[in-house]
Amino acid sequence: MQKHIERITPTKDNLEQFFKEFPDHKQRYDFAINFLNKDMDVADIACGVGYGSFLMSQYCKSVKGFDISDEAITHAKKEFKMDNIAFYNCPCNDIVNYSFDFICSFETIEHMDEESGDLFLLKILKSLKPKGRLLISTPINKSKIKTNLTPYHIREYDDIEFKQKLIKNGFTIIQMFDQGDSKYYNKLYGKNILNFSMFDIMRTGIHLIFPKFIRQIIKNLYFGKMKRLDDLKITEHNWNNQGVQIALCEYSP
Repeated sequence: MQKHIERITPTKDNLEQFFKEFPDHKQRYDFAINFLNKDMDVADIACGVGYGSFLMSQYCKSVKGFDISDEAITHAKKEFKMDNIAFYNCPCNDIVNYSFDFICSFETIEHMDEESGDLFLLKILKSLKPKGRLLISTPINKSKIKTNLTPYHIREYDDIEFKQKLIKNGFTIIQMFDQGDSKYYNKLYGKNILNFSMFDIMRTGIHLIFPKFIRQIIKNLYFGKMKRLDDLKITEHNWNNQGVQIALCEYSP
């Protein structure tokens, strides 16, 4: 299994192994499957290398996966193509050429600036059938710094901003969910140190005065053997100890 930063390439043969290492990915797609039925035409945007499209294809009429990466789509067509799946290398402008009952977009909008994110949501809205639904996720960021946090995340949102952005671009929000609430996240966000959480301390940047190996030692002492992705849960409206927020929306013309 090849593994790159922000681009992981599982195959059908190692998919079970991949999900053991990245259970949060499978949990989100398993959650999406709860909203599917065999009559639905579904889109997966951005589908990456196609494993999520493959999972959903077993529970709906068809899946179209869209991604702007040539490498990802080539891999998806090779490893995850099925009779009811098609993969497309195209920008979000092209999705309006199709019409969907359900669109899934996990961990995508944070890779766009504010204006591009609005355009992306409007294109999704135009490609949904009336009463069609969108399930969209993005990291939850409750710090003051929300732009250019990493080389990949251009704009992150807190729970208020995310809802406002979806409503602004024409969506009706049905429910908001969150993914986290594991022992790791509870310890990261829980206020255990003089009424400050580890996250409160980290977002001041004070930890950066220490060399990386010292920070790793402190992390190992504080978290022990806990892993970030162990015992994750998807729950509703529990923003205190979460890593990801998920919105279920509807197009109601």
